[in-house]
Amino acid sequence: AATRLQFKLETGRTHQIRLHSLAVGNPLIGETLYGLNKLRTQDRSRHLTLATALTPYMNRQALHATRLGLHHPITGEYLEFESPPPMDFTETETALDALCQDVKLYLS
Repeated sequence: AATRLQFKLETGRTHQIRLHSLAVGNPLIGETLYGLNKLRTQDRSRHLTLATALTPYMNRQALHATRLGLHHPITGEYLEFESPPPMDFTETETALDALCQDVKLYLS
């Protein structure tokens, strides 16, 4: 199974998305440092199957900042930047949709 999540960061702590995702049993696709090897054995195999299927589409951490806001360090002005998801994200989402359809057909 896979879940698309939206995070709003409250602090500037590094790795917080990666660690919190792992802590609830949903490591990021493409995560190597805090990835599948940290999961319980029974959870590892189902995530590994999905990760293997998605490797051709996403060979990095499935993590993207669509919106980034900050206060300029000198002027104090609030700046906000937006960036659409990159192509590998959209390709991975399409592949996930196809995998989910395959599973639904298999189970019905």
